[in-house]
Amino acid sequence: MKKTIFTFIFLSALALSASLLWSDTISTCAPQQNVRVGPYITQTDFWNQGKCPGTQCVDIDDQTGSFTVTQNTPICPDVSSYPSMVYGRAWGQNSA
Repeated sequence: MKKTIFTFIFLSALALSASLLWSDTISTCAPQQNVRVGPYITQTDFWNQGKCPGTQCVDIDDQTGSFTVTQNTPICPDVSSYPSMVYGRAWGQNSA
């Protein structure tokens, strides 16, 4: 029994490690883009470029949907963007 549990845990950890090794990053600097990752939608949503000129780039993990944002808006008196993940329905987008 203990050997079976150990084998199961070991194989599960190996499969998780392999999936992380094969994951890719989706990079986009598009102000408004929806990227589907599994059951989620990652939205770039750089909506306030009028008051906050500059750039915003989003790197999205194609396995998990987690993302990082790099933004260069040197003159920005207000909120410039709301990058987000959607599971369900938001702003006309439906995830799986």
